Amino acid sequence: MKKLSFLLLVMAMFAVSACSSQEDTSKASAESEETEEQSVEVDKGLLNVELTIPASMFEGEDIDQVIAEAKEDGVKEATKNDDGSVTYKMSKSAHKEMMQEFAVSMKESLDEMVTSEDFVSIKAVDHNKSFDKFTLTVDQEAYENSFDGFGIFALGMSGMFYQVYDGKDMESAKVTISLVDEATQEEFDTLVYPDDMEEATSETEEVSSEVSSEVYTVGDTVNIEGMELTINSASFTSPAEYSEAANGTVLTVDVSLKNTNDEQVFIDNTEFAIYDAEGIKMDDYYGYDDMALSDSVNSGKQVNGKLYFDVTEQDTYEMIYTPSFSWESVEITFDITPQ
Repeated sequence: MKKLSFLLLVMAMFAVSACSSQEDTSKASAESEETEEQSVEVDKGLLNVELTIPASMFEGEDIDQVIAEAKEDGVKEATKNDDGSVTYKMSKSAHKEMMQEFAVSMKESLDEMVTSEDFVSIKAVDHNKSFDKFTLTVDQEAYENSFDGFGIFALGMSGMFYQVYDGKDMESAKVTISLVDEATQEEFDTLVYPDDMEEATSETEEVSSEVSSEVYTVGDTVNIEGMELTINSASFTSPAEYSEAANGTVLTVDVSLKNTNDEQVFIDNTEFAIYDAEGIKMDDYYGYDDMALSDSVNSGKQVNGKLYFDVTEQDTYEMIYTPSFSWESVEITFDITPQ
């Protein structure tokens, strides 16, 4: 299961909108159906439920398809509003069944979150009936030295989805997540989604901006979210005998990456781009038998490798590294002076 499978499950449930069981419908005439519905309202109090889902929860979705699928799944009416939101109308019984199915799926996902190997520090997840309060029991040290905090994002998002589909206003929907250390049973942190997540994102963006604004040189080591990247050397090398360099020469850059986190990461030569003095991007060179760096790095281990670029010979180049293991849009810039 992928790292964010828990979140993706929630998103998938959202994409099909109201994944409720189909309502029982009468095969009688429209007039008889209307009479029966009125009788149910009076005698049993099964009123219709209207839900308006904000446009922000449909980002990247084909709204017309979402509406069509919702109607197929038993929603009486699904209307796209001028502001991009969608209003669903269904019977109270259909809505109740939808929320029950939603709750069952969420509980199954929470269990999988604990038993899978995706979030190794998380030992237990408890919640209340309305899914607006969660308690995570974790190995605190392992948690603080891993990316398992992204599980909090999944919990916050899923709790928000549940509340909105249960009829709560998007602006007032909150999810409180408490973190408890398994060894001491003491609570060491409490987060409120989405408030604290927005603050964390803002802080991370500030840090990312600071990192990307600094320019490094050959010999420097850069720490990126617990990964230590070093540019060991850079030099011009001759192209292979039967594989010419279109621009005349090959720039070979020797790099190493040390993984000080608890999880495996991947580094690849395609994450590096090199530019000449005029800002023109140079192509990669693939003519050598010794392949360019592309490898996984286990926790506590280091990998060394080379990058090859087809370049025109110049005194200096700009190399930009965009790590795939980072959850943020981080770019690390190096001034490369070949020796």
